[in-house]
Amino acid sequence: MKIRFVLTIVLVMHSELLFSQELFPHTDPASNIPKAVLGVRVCNEFFKEFSQIRSSQIYRFMFGLNSKWMISQRFSFSNHHGKTLPTGTIRTDADGRYYTFGVQKGLKYPYGFDNFVMELRYRFFSKDGDHTHWRMAASLAFAGGTEPHDEAEPNLAMGDNAGLSLGYTTTYLKNKFAVSFSSEFILPARYYEAFEHIEILYGKAIIYNLSFGYLVFPRTYKSYKQMNVNVYLELMGKTFGSGRINKNDQEVQLLQTNRFDGQSLLETRPAIQFIFSSNTRVDLSCGFPVIGASYARFYPVYYLNLQHYFYFK
Repeated sequence: MKIRFVLTIVLVMHSELLFSQELFPHTDPASNIPKAVLGVRVCNEFFKEFSQIRSSQIYRFMFGLNSKWMISQRFSFSNHHGKTLPTGTIRTDADGRYYTFGVQKGLKYPYGFDNFVMELRYRFFSKDGDHTHWRMAASLAFAGGTEPHDEAEPNLAMGDNAGLSLGYTTTYLKNKFAVSFSSEFILPARYYEAFEHIEILYGKAIIYNLSFGYLVFPRTYKSYKQMNVNVYLELMGKTFGSGRINKNDQEVQLLQTNRFDGQSLLETRPAIQFIFSSNTRVDLSCGFPVIGASYARFYPVYYLNLQHYFYFK
């Protein structure tokens, strides 16, 4: 039994090493984590919003149930928002109508908990060959959180919103090159502040990502302890609808702001990845706008991801 267990670990590690170029920093491939393997990932995001350095950390735990099913859970923390909307965000005119006069940015917020996400992923198609495979997977995720995100743009994965999402991913790998396409529909939950009778409704969104990965080192494998170096280019697209704010069941007029308008945007995120001992990975990447721009983040956005796998019998 011990010999079989050791051989299983070696095979899993070999699989991770061989197909490391599809371990995309910002999107999940259609391949799942192997059965009885726990992946622990810490994702860090940083950008400068006027004089404030915005920081977000996501702690993610992924576990392989079998060859087709995988579950994961995320816990998000950041200094992006306060517990309530900033004072003065909603004002009243002489006729008693509510309005906003811009959305305040650059405010100082305490670092705290944002949201949690539970995700179930199912790989429903797999076609394997010699140093090649093609796979497809579907996912369902639920996010819970109570932070007042003050833009129409929803984002469950990075901790901005609560809600539901349904996703699809297809990944193709050939030798040292991998390409993956994923799409996701997001149905964000509303934010409600009972004391002030404030309701924020966010736009529904469709996400579409195209990711490329290439193994640049080593040229040939000699040991499981060899460091792997992969380079990536990920195109992150999103289309979302407009949002609105209600106070005391009256719609708030949005003045001097476009942050609640719907739009389409596309970002590019080049990255480099290092894998040590076939088991520990470090991702470094940076995000830039290509078409449009996110209302929720300033550019450039910097990312640092750390991940390690734990093997269980």
